[in-house]
Amino acid sequence: MLAEIPVRLRPLYATALYTGMRKGELGGLRKADVDLSAGEIRVWRSWDAPRTKDGKAGLLPVVPALRPYLETALRSPGELVFPGRKGEMMRRDVALDRILRRALARAGVVTGYVHRCRRHGCGFRDEPKHEAEAGACPQCQYQLCAKPIPRHVRFPDLRHSTATLLLKEGVPLAVVQKVLRHSDPKLTSEIYGHLELADVRRGLERLDFGPSTLPAPAVAPRARLVANAENRTAPGLQNKKPGKAKGRDTLNCSNEITAPEWSGRLDLNQRPLAPQASALPGCATPR
Repeated sequence: MLAEIPVRLRPLYATALYTGMRKGELGGLRKADVDLSAGEIRVWRSWDAPRTKDGKAGLLPVVPALRPYLETALRSPGELVFPGRKGEMMRRDVALDRILRRALARAGVVTGYVHRCRRHGCGFRDEPKHEAEAGACPQCQYQLCAKPIPRHVRFPDLRHSTATLLLKEGVPLAVVQKVLRHSDPKLTSEIYGHLELADVRRGLERLDFGPSTLPAPAVAPRARLVANAENRTAPGLQNKKPGKAKGRDTLNCSNEITAPEWSGRLDLNQRPLAPQASALPGCATPR
């Protein structure tokens, strides 16, 4: 994103991202408040007022990545680090938000694209889409132009981004509170710490209490139930082989086609077989 900011304002946006300073604190920052040899920035002004927005002064470190931007800004004329075009203090209504959103659009940080016809007098405008590639105009067959829709980000949101990125990198809350110069860490975590579920998951995954101490089950629950059911079945009715087997049907007729085995409960509930001819003396057929 910084690469898409105009060169003249790039040190201003870089300092806002690397320090979390407010817009008024950057506008009123004097060169006497920046000590590159000690690597410190003294924050105690807001615009031309001798105090910050919340009345809290503080020292902020100059990280190595920020040093080149500050060295460029300190070469500007006047006593201000980030002056206007003529060396005066920037206006409070300077359009820093618009410059930021244009840079985000050029960097591809957008919510969608509006496809418009570039031919004069056509006026075709399509609904916002997620595709950047635009085809031909359905009205005049002229090439459509895809205009990016940047995210609605304000310059104060850079301060939110600084706090959120620090918390996501695992920086302690007390350190982030010191950077933002808050008196209550609850304000830092609830307003500026926009953590997602994935960040919470990575934090919990750092916990390690050793391998699991639960004993492995000797018999699976389903296997134990099957074994108990077989033990309750009469010995002569237990099935040893699954599937089908040869046997006799309910009329005691030989069944050469494999017949299904019955469960123990079904065998116990069967009706007795009809009288056989061999069991009745003097009769060749059952009565």
